[in-house]
Formats: sequence, C-alpha cells, structure tokens
Amino acid sequence: MGRGGALTRTQLRAQIQNGKLTRKQLWAPRWMLAAHAFQCVGDRSWGLFLPLYLAELRPGSVAPVAVIEVVRYGFGMLFATKVAEWCETQGHSKVLRRLLICENLGVVLGALLSRAALGDLGNPAFWAAAVFFGVDAVCSSALQTLVGKVAVRSLSSSIQATRLAETNARLVRLDMAVALSCPLVVGYLSKRHGGLRGLHCHDDDCHAHHFGAAAALAVSHVIGGVAVFICSGKFRSCLSDSPPPSPRSVIPKSPSKLEGLNAVKKLDPFARGCLDCYCLLYFTVLSPHGVTVAWLRGVRRTDAAVIGLFQTLAQGAGLLATFFTPFVVERTGARKAARVSNAAQVLCAALSVFALYHGHEKVFLAGLCASRFGLWAFDLLEREILQTAARSDDQCMALFAEQSRRTSAASLLIFGASAYLSDAEKFPYLLGASLATLVVSMLVLDRGARRADALAKRD
Repeated sequence: MGRGGALTRTQLRAQIQNGKLTRKQLWAPRWMLAAHAFQCVGDRSWGLFLPLYLAELRPGSVAPVAVIEVVRYGFGMLFATKVAEWCETQGHSKVLRRLLICENLGVVLGALLSRAALGDLGNPAFWAAAVFFGVDAVCSSALQTLVGKVAVRSLSSSIQATRLAETNARLVRLDMAVALSCPLVVGYLSKRHGGLRGLHCHDDDCHAHHFGAAAALAVSHVIGGVAVFICSGKFRSCLSDSPPPSPRSVIPKSPSKLEGLNAVKKLDPFARGCLDCYCLLYFTVLSPHGVTVAWLRGVRRTDAAVIGLFQTLAQGAGLLATFFTPFVVERTGARKAARVSNAAQVLCAALSVFALYHGHEKVFLAGLCASRFGLWAFDLLEREILQTAARSDDQCMALFAEQSRRTSAASLLIFGASAYLSDAEKFPYLLGASLATLVVSMLVLDRGARRADALAKRD
C-alpha cells in the first residue's frame, strides 16, 4: 500500500493483470477530480465576487449582502432536505443535469436582477434576485454532495476501498487550492474589468462596468457547469464495468431532526462541547468573505486587489493547517489540539478587532488571516472527534445533519443582525458581538473538556 492507503503504481498494474481492474476504471478518479475542480472554481469565484459586486451597487451599506446571505441560508434550511429527498427517487444523470440547470439559472438571473435593482432593497427586482441566489445556494450544496461525497463513495466501492482516504484528502486539498487562487483572480477581474474605480462611482457607465465583471463570471460559471456534467458523465462511464448504484442510493436519506437531537445527547461531554463550539463559530462576521468584505469595500473603500490578497492569504493559512494538524495530533492528542487551535483562533481574532478599533486596518486583515489557521485546524479536529464518537454510520449522518441545521441557524441570525445593523457606524457592534461569541465558544469547549475529565476520574 502507498501513503494514505492508496495503491501504488506497481500494485495497480498487478490489479489490471489479474483482471480486478480495467484501464478505463483507472481514469475514474481523474474525471471525478476534474468535475470537483470545475464545481469548486464556479462556486468559489462567484461566492467571492458577489459581496464585492453588491457593495459597489450600493456603497456605504452592507444591507444588500446581509439580506442576500439571509435568503441563501434560509433557502438552505427550508429546501435542502426536500432536494435530497427528490434526489433519492431520480437517476444520477437526471439529478445532475437538473441541478446544474437550476444552479446556473439562479446565478445568471440573480446577476441580471440585482443589476436592475442597483442594491435597492425597496425594488422588487432585488428580492427576486435574492430568491434566485437562494436557488443557487440549494443546488450548489446538493451538487457538492453529488460531485464530492457520493462520487467518492461510488469510486471506493467500485474500484478499491483502500483508496477512500487518499481520494478524500485530494478533494479537500483541491478545494483549498482553488480557494487559494480564486481571490486573486476575482480581485484582479473586479479591478481590471469590473470598473471598481473609486469612491464616487454612481453613474450608469460605472454600473455597466460593474455588471461587466458579473457577466463574465456568470458566463464562466455556466461553462464550468457544462464541464462538470461532462466530467461526471465520463466518471460514471468509467465505472460502468461494475454494477451501478440504484437510483434510490444517489443520496442517503436525510435524518430527521429528532434523530439528530438524540445522536447529540448520546455524545460524550467533550464531543458535545466540540459540536456546540463549532456551531457558535458561525455566529460571526470575522471572516474573509460576505459582510466583512462588503464593509471593507463599500464603506472603507479598501482596494479590490488588497481584498483579493487578504482572501488568498486567509485560504493559504487554512491550507497550511490541513498539513500541520496531523503532526500536532500525533504529539498532543485530538482533545488538546482542538482546545489549543480554537484558543489560537480566538486570540488572533481578538487582536485583529482591537487593531481595527485603533485604526490599523492592515493589522486587522493580518489577524483575520492568522485566525483562519486555528479555525481550519479546529474544523478538521472537530470532524474527526465527531466521526470517532459516532457509534454507527447512521448516527454519524444524524450528527452532521444536526450540525448543519445549527450552523445554518447561527448564520441566519448573524446575517439578520447584519441587515439590521447595516449602517457604517453600527458595523463595529457586529464585530464586538462576533468576538464575544468566539470567547463563549472557547468557554463552551473548555467546559466540555472539564466534564469529560471529571467523568474519566470517576470511572
């Protein structure tokens, strides 16, 4: 076996000679990675550009971005389970085709309608755009499941189960690599072709330039969707030598809310503390995306290229965390590593907020970038802790479904508060509330650790 349980080239040749594999099947991982790459590029680039675009349409307020995010997360909470249930009854090709069509229609029509509304919340076109962006969010989430998780499961069961860990690692690093490069590309496109030109840019010609960048990214998103469909079709054809999954096994049935709550109750205190801590981390605007980017660009008029560099460095810190975390776990254990990584994230975020209050914007950006290292390290550790704590596959699915519901609720609350406190002078209140939530998350995690230690002593 090679590193991470993957087969070496010599072993793969032996599998082919023995008739256990075909050369056509060996292309399946490549087509899967290609489909995942195109999906990541489309989602990442559009997700990074949208706050910049809306900030330019209505400078001086983060309300448009906050409202759009509320609608997107609201659609996720309301319709994600419905979409999953629909996917269970359909074939893979039909599901993929319809999701891609709906996703790209949401992007294109949302861009057109938001351009027509010019960020005016009183314009019906703005709310229609928000609905289409919500459709995009739901379809994008379902596509990530199909192109990533379900594809990996199909690959491992059809070719070689020991390739699962290696393939998952490649997908995560591919996503991080795309996230690392997209901010610079989007920042350059926004400045060079999008007309993000300065403080007093409100005429029709300027707005047309803004829409030029949005149109370019929307068209590239559509082209990427076509590429995803082609690569996914090639991937499925490479697995045609093995029995295809039944239509009802495309996406596992989503656990009910009661099953998720029962699964959480069965967790040990530290795992429950990790789950609660992780969900609290979504109640914050201290991130290189969304409302903070809209505030930096729309209120403080930070250069788009600087924002792109800031986002790239933040993703780079997260990528480093994926390599560094396993070494820390080997030396300290997952529990201690989780507490240290979360505390490091909170410390960096606190320093960045205090620096901004004293007028040091560059230190604020640097502190947020550093905090992403601790955040991603904790994200990986929390995932491992929950997977280990789950007693069965069904319980594991229920746990992560419950986690998704809680994080969506936290995101809805913070973006709802952002819409209410959208004026420039009120935004510091959001920063303060975000920092307070991070401190609470650290205390919740420490309490879970102490309770787990107390139970261990009793035993």
